[in-house]
Amino acid sequence: MAETRESRKSRGWDPLQGLRELLDQGERALNEVLAERSASERRNALRGRLSNLLLDAQKRNWEMWARWFQTINLPTRTDVIRLGKVLTQLEQRMSQLETGLKAVERRAGVAERASPSASAPSRSGHAPASDRPRPARTRRPPSRAAEEKR
Repeated sequence: MAETRESRKSRGWDPLQGLRELLDQGERALNEVLAERSASERRNALRGRLSNLLLDAQKRNWEMWARWFQTINLPTRTDVIRLGKVLTQLEQRMSQLETGLKAVERRAGVAERASPSASAPSRSGHAPASDRPRPARTRRPPSRAAEEKR
């Protein structure tokens, strides 16, 4: 807001007022010059070409580093990102498997409690040896094998 002379007089004398006005005028002039210069088509074209040149140099730099990392057998940024995604997928699958396993364990626990033939586990935490299923016998004891041959 521009101050009027009356309002300045009512406040009293300000020794830095002239300096403030000079700075304001200089700032306005600088802004006008910069606005004229930046509006130039030639400068905008030059600025665009320079930006493209810098982006191309940056891209080539990244490609060079990627080749170097590949040469010395170090993972690149894209390799690490890809590995992170694979790890996330594996963790999700593990979580699903754990959830499914817990559900199966709950159902098995309910079935054991509901079954009257479920025997109490021994001190070792396992079912008694008589309740365990035994593998089928495929070999005969040596005494019987000799008797059968006769």
